[in-house]
Amino acid sequence: MSPDENYQRFLSVVNPYCTQYDQAVRQRDEVVQAYPGHAHEIIETDENFNGTTAKLVSTIRPNDLVIALGGDGTKNAVARAMLLKGGVMLPIPGGNGNDFERSLHGRGDWPTAKQLLEKGQPVNIHPIQVAIEGLGVLYALNYF
Repeated sequence: MSPDENYQRFLSVVNPYCTQYDQAVRQRDEVVQAYPGHAHEIIETDENFNGTTAKLVSTIRPNDLVIALGGDGTKNAVARAMLLKGGVMLPIPGGNGNDFERSLHGRGDWPTAKQLLEKGQPVNIHPIQVAIEGLGVLYALNYF
């Protein structure tokens, strides 16, 4: 299935502070232009993500394709909101390490992420909630 058949809206979560911001925005635009006719909204993260997850929880809908542009902190904020709201995340590499993308499909690059989107086969992840004294509740991901 292509994104055209599955999603009603593209919601881009953009970290304007990410190290590869310009490149990530070009990649996001490529996705949006490839699927005309979808509603598209943009949410910018705040610098330390304090209000980002709350903003996302009030915005995300179950049939959204959430395009996460930034580093692992951006992906973390999006994932936490999606645990509550549903939806599908397309992580676009935009940080220094891009560990999230690398852990999902072995590479942290845009061509691989784009190829997975075109295949239309989401990867299921299974979050594990971890409470750490002094840090609060965090999540770890398991996927297959």
